[in-house]
Amino acid sequence: MKTKLTKEVILNAAFNVVKKSGMKSLSARSVANELKSSTQPVYTAFGNMKSLEAEIVNKAIKYVADKYLLSPNSKNSFLRMGFGYLRLAMEERELFILLYTSGNRIINFEKDEYPIEINLLINNMKKTKELAELNENQLKNVLKNMWIYVHGLASLIISDPKGMTTKFLLQSLSSMGMAVIEYERRKK
Repeated sequence: MKTKLTKEVILNAAFNVVKKSGMKSLSARSVANELKSSTQPVYTAFGNMKSLEAEIVNKAIKYVADKYLLSPNSKNSFLRMGFGYLRLAMEERELFILLYTSGNRIINFEKDEYPIEINLLINNMKKTKELAELNENQLKNVLKNMWIYVHGLASLIISDPKGMTTKFLLQSLSSMGMAVIEYERRKK
């Protein structure tokens, strides 16, 4: 008796392919190989590869937000968010590239367009006591400036994964974070 492959099972298999080898390796055949099936279920479930790619990007956004960026813990949630972004570059290189360097997601700091819902990020930041007194605009400025800084560090990690220690990264994030926060406080 044949097992029916659900859309969710196929999406998870496709997501695994992308996590391992990147979007460039995604094909109906690579997903079928992951599932140990033919390509027909892939096309039956998604119709075409563009539809599957869009679903993978959406799944990646949720996965990254939940695992790396948003902290249920209130202590140092902003530092954890920044370091989570760096951990993503270290641990999930292909997902980092997919979401932050491939053009699949729009990042426009002038228009407050982030690859993850900005209100989720701002609410996560508000859990950090050093940020509690800042208003919404100040929090957005801190987020923007730190995202640019952290993205630079993450790009260095992508190009040389062993080039920086965790200790160095945490010290860099803390120092720059304190400077950016202090700058915003003084602007009041």
